[in-house]
Amino acid sequence: MTPQENLVQKITLPLLFPLNPINVYFISGEIPTLIDTGLDTDIAWERLVSSIEKLGFSIKDIKRVIVTHGHIDHFGHLGASGKIYDEARPEILIHPMDEYRATAGVEELVGKLDENARRFVAMGLSERDVNRIFRNYVKLMRRFYKPLLRYSFVEDGDEIEFGEFSLKVVETPGHTGGSISLFEEGSGGMLFSGDHIMNGVTTNPLPEMTADPGVGLAPYLDSMKKVLSLNPKVIYPGHGEVIEDPKGYIETTMAFHDDLSQRIKNSLDGGWITSQGLTSRMFPELSGIYSSHVVFEVNSYLEAFCQVGEAEMKEREGEGVKFFRGVYRL
Repeated sequence: MTPQENLVQKITLPLLFPLNPINVYFISGEIPTLIDTGLDTDIAWERLVSSIEKLGFSIKDIKRVIVTHGHIDHFGHLGASGKIYDEARPEILIHPMDEYRATAGVEELVGKLDENARRFVAMGLSERDVNRIFRNYVKLMRRFYKPLLRYSFVEDGDEIEFGEFSLKVVETPGHTGGSISLFEEGSGGMLFSGDHIMNGVTTNPLPEMTADPGVGLAPYLDSMKKVLSLNPKVIYPGHGEVIEDPKGYIETTMAFHDDLSQRIKNSLDGGWITSQGLTSRMFPELSGIYSSHVVFEVNSYLEAFCQVGEAEMKEREGEGVKFFRGVYRL
C-alpha cells in the first residue's frame, strides 16, 4: 500500500434500494475530505459518524466533500438541513452538468419524472409497468431529496490538492452527464470512479429521470476507454469491492458490451420491433417491470445503431411507441 492509499479509508453505508450498500471515502491529511456521502437516513448517518470517529476524526473535521455525480445516494447528507451541511459546513464540489439534479426543487424533479415516463412507453413497456417504476422514483425523491444550497464547480483536468498528493478531475459521463472520476497520477495510480465503474455491475445508464446530454451508451463507452487510457493501478468504486486489476476489468467489460452489441444486431431479423419486444426475444425469462433495466440498455444500443446507419426507427402514429429494424448492406 502506498503512502497515499494509507490516507484513504473506505466507509460502507447501507442503502434502501438496489446497489446496496454504497461506498464513501474519507481522505485524511491537510484537508480532510469525503468523497460522496451516502443516503440521508439515520442508520447511514450513525454508521458514517462512528466510522469517522474510529479513525480519530469527527464530522466537524470534514473540510471538503466531492460529489461524484448527482444521485441522492451520493450527496444525501449535504442538502438543505442535511447533517454534514449543518455540522461541518464543508466546501462542496460537483460538476456543473449535474448541478440541476442536485439543486432543483423536489417537485420540479418530480415533474421531470412525469415528462420522462413517455420515453419508457416509447420503448414498448406497458403503462402499468412504467407507472410502477416512476411511483418508486417519486417516493424516493420526496422522502430523501434535499437540494444543495452552497457548492462550487469542478471540471475536467482540475487538480484537487491534499497536501501529500492531488487528485485530477476526470469527466466520465454516461451514468449521468456530470459524472466525474478522480485520478491520482502518482505512484499510487488510484482512481475513484463513483458509479461509472463498479465491480460486477455494468452501469450503462439506468432508467433515468432526465434525458440529459451525456447520459447514454455512447458517452459511457467513451468514458470507459478514457479511464483505460489513464492506466489506473486500483479503482475505488461507488458500490462493490475495490477493483485491483483495472485494466483486466475494463477490457472484460468492454468485451461484454461488444458481445451484447453483436447479439442485438443478430437478433434484428429485418422486421419492425420495439425495444421491449427485442428484449423479450433475447431474454424470454424476463418479464414486466423486472425487464425494464434491460429494455433501457437494449434501447441504448438500438439508438446507437441508428446513428451509424445500422438500424432505422419509426414511430407508429398515434401510439408514441418506437419501432426498430436492422439495415443490412451487401
